[in-house]
Order: sequence, then structure tokens, then C-alpha cells
Amino acid sequence: MSRFLIILFLAKSFFILAQTSGFIGKRLVIGYGFNTSPAIFGATKNNETLIGTNILGSNGTADNNALVFNSAHEIHIDLVISSKWMICTNFKTYNTGFDNSVELKEFYNTINYSNNIRGYYTIRGNNFGIYAKYFGSRNVAPWGRYMLFGPVVNFSKTTYDPKIMNIKAKIDATYYNGMYYVYETKDTTYSDFGPKNQTFKRFDLMLGWGRSRIISNKVVVDFGATMQAISLGMLLFDTFDPASGKYISRNDYIEKTEKSRVRSFNRFNVFLKIGYLF
Repeated sequence: MSRFLIILFLAKSFFILAQTSGFIGKRLVIGYGFNTSPAIFGATKNNETLIGTNILGSNGTADNNALVFNSAHEIHIDLVISSKWMICTNFKTYNTGFDNSVELKEFYNTINYSNNIRGYYTIRGNNFGIYAKYFGSRNVAPWGRYMLFGPVVNFSKTTYDPKIMNIKAKIDATYYNGMYYVYETKDTTYSDFGPKNQTFKRFDLMLGWGRSRIISNKVVVDFGATMQAISLGMLLFDTFDPASGKYISRNDYIEKTEKSRVRSFNRFNVFLKIGYLF
């Protein structure tokens, strides 16, 4: 009889423990993450790239043939809500650039641009996401393999320096000299591409997978990969038509090219996270 009671007590204790979410009663993870991906076509904040050429575009100003990487820093907070699910939020920040690999295509033809835009402009990005993690059948949150998904908002701010970013052009000018009209071509340099600082906001859907390990019952080591679904779906569009239109002027140049660079940066990244389990 005593053996039966002992077995019953152990079974009941195991059942209660199995129903308790978290790791030995700890449910909250706060940590830092480092995200990275190779800068194959797009330029980094230092205007460097591996290839840097759009298929139907032109060569940009970035230094190429260099194995360089994009990087982003992340703060995340994860909460265990059951043995298989976690609700998470993160804030990611990064710096990148656009190497002006898209030609200007004005609707009117009074301005003849002699070459591409020189220099580059910088992009400061901040992403805010709310997502869920689902752990597989052999794992218990927050330990083991998982999949993640949820909405994300991509904020970006562009900045350019007119001393660095400008373009040479020839203008067909006409004036009256008092006796007859004179037609001539003048050389000039344009450095106006709309407001020097512009901000943008776009939504996407973050997907990914990963694996987490717990060290000394306190430290959570997490590694895996994320992607943004809309950005991934725009891959071919951004490759063949990064300017998003047939005509592009100086005033809307940044607006039409910035989004392709932001999508490229967020399209796919691998990450390594270190967190503390509370």
C-alpha cells in the first residue's frame, strides 16, 4: 500500500510540474541579439558591397569585390505563456546606405544627365515587431527548436550630404539677347534631391526559426534566422526594377529607391541572441 501511495505521489508531482509553463518556474527572457547578412547587391553604411549591380540597373558608387556584411542590433523580451508558446517583442536598429545604382529618368528632356548620381545616402532603420514562438513536440518553451511569426513595422530615416551626393548635367537653355533668340547648352551640377532628411514607415510579416539552449539555469543562448515575407516576395521586382517606376526625378529619387534597400536589408538575416531567464 505504501509503495502505491509513493508512486501516486510522484506521478502527481510530475504531472503538476509538466503543466507548469517556463523553465523551473522561470518564464521571462530579456536579452540582446546580433543580426547579420552579406551585403551582396546593396551597399553598407560605409558604401561597400560584394557585387553592387542591379540586373537592369547600372553600377553604383560603392566599392565592390569586398566581402562585407550588414549588421543590426536587437533588444528582445520573450514571455512563456504555455509549454509550447511564447509571446515576444523586439526592437532592432541598423545603419545602411544606398549607392545610387539607379539612373534618373526625367519625364521632360530639357536636362541631360551626363552620368549617374555620385556619392550615396545613408539609411537609419528601426524595426519594431510583436511575434509568437511555437516550440516543437520534443521541446518545452523556452528550450529547444521553434518557429516564429508575427507583424513588424519598419521605420527608416534617410540622410544625404549635397557635397557627397550630386550629379552633373547639361541644360538646354534659350534666352533673348535683344536681337534674336539664342539656344545653348550649359553645364551644371545638381545637389538637390528633395529634403535632406526623410522618414518612411512600412509593414511586413516576420517569419523564422531557431533553437535555444539554457546554460546554468539562467542564460539563454538563441540562434537561428528570420525573414520578412513581403520583402522576400519583392525580390525579383527589386532586382529588375529597383526604382519602382519608369520615370524618376531628383525630388522623388530617394523615396523610390530607399524602399528597395530597406527590403533588401530585412529580407533574410541570421541571428545570435544572449538572454537572461527570470
